[in-house]
Amino acid sequence: MTDLSTNDPARVWTDNYKSGAFRTMWDHSFPSPELVGFMFALDRAQKLRIADIGCGAGRDAVFLAGLGHDVDGVDFSAEALKVAGELAQRSNVKLALHHCSALKTPFDDQTFDFITDRGCFHHIYGEDRKLYGAEMARILKRGGSLLLRGSPRTYPKLKFSPVNDKSLAFSFPNDIFDLVSKDLIWLATDVGGVPGTIARLMRKV
Repeated sequence: MTDLSTNDPARVWTDNYKSGAFRTMWDHSFPSPELVGFMFALDRAQKLRIADIGCGAGRDAVFLAGLGHDVDGVDFSAEALKVAGELAQRSNVKLALHHCSALKTPFDDQTFDFITDRGCFHHIYGEDRKLYGAEMARILKRGGSLLLRGSPRTYPKLKFSPVNDKSLAFSFPNDIFDLVSKDLIWLATDVGGVPGTIARLMRKV
């Protein structure tokens, strides 16, 4: 498996989306169960502006748009966004898709009510995690939530940057974010999945 911590990870993801390797390993033909549960616990009448950070092939973004929300998908792989756009078209929903880094997005300050990230943050390393946290704080409305899911550990062939108490405190300082909850889950895919961490962070008012 290709090392995702290389100096050009966008090329790695694009190449593997073209070959189908990541879609076999990581994609899911159903919306993330933990996201479904979170969304159906909310007030269904409220229309939200939502960002899906590292949206990949778009399964979660399409689900959110199908609920009637305004959804922006962000990914640094043009090939992933192509796949997501095709899925949105087949599903008859509207997505705004943006080819950019999660560390520097094109959105205005305090654009989003809610941000979802399933598996992007655990591919961000070192000091870039502080940049990620700062960018999420910038684009998230005060009182808005970030639902973050990723691996709590690394693996020999899956070089995840763990999502745990230490990395959350490092990336999301408590003068800006409240850590509302953190639990262990299963990050399900079509071919199985891996143990995961789910964290809900709220941008302080």
